[in-house]
Amino acid sequence: MNGLSISADDGEFKLKEHTHEVKNGFWKRYDAKLVDPQHQFKVWVANMHTSGPGRTALQLFLVVRLDGQARLEQWKDGVKLFNCTTEAECTVQVRLDFDVQWRWAPGAILGDLIIEPKVTGAELKLEEFDLKKAGKIEGWAARELGDGLKGLVAKELRHQEPKLVDKLNVAIAKKRSRMHLSADAVIADGWSKLEDFLGVNSPPPPGTSVTAGKQTPPPPLPAAD
Repeated sequence: MNGLSISADDGEFKLKEHTHEVKNGFWKRYDAKLVDPQHQFKVWVANMHTSGPGRTALQLFLVVRLDGQARLEQWKDGVKLFNCTTEAECTVQVRLDFDVQWRWAPGAILGDLIIEPKVTGAELKLEEFDLKKAGKIEGWAARELGDGLKGLVAKELRHQEPKLVDKLNVAIAKKRSRMHLSADAVIADGWSKLEDFLGVNSPPPPGTSVTAGKQTPPPPLPAAD
């Protein structure tokens, strides 16, 4: 409330409050980037099995190293009571559960293989947390803040799991056209690669004439005197 006003209603005076919005409560912001993804980014597939006719279930695991920054602020009715900026490195393991449907669609000769993956679950697990900087806080206070922040980050990761599933399925839906594999094209590409390997399509050696699909070797060099 930032004031009062007096109004007359049917001959009676009434007081009305004036209010405006202020910051209140706990505010947080996280930023993160991959650390050396060529060496620190790991991916593998596990627990692949048939889940039904034309369906495969599997789990995709990712381990990433992140360099992150967190800014925390505590407000009370528009007054900032506390703020802190921290920097930390952490390792996060991501588990994605997939249900993949496979089906054939009519094509030129053999048809197209259509792959329809769907993310059914996700788990974000904080493996390691290394606090590098906590504003101007040092010693035991920094360690206490680091322990508290580690728990806060782990909780935030769990909170993001359902959102991650939805976002990934939306991203997959936008790439549906790239999940159609033409068996005819695969065979054609494989045959052309085989021809290149056998040298069928390679140019004839220098000095060789080609007549009616046959290679004629160059004439012999004249004998030396």
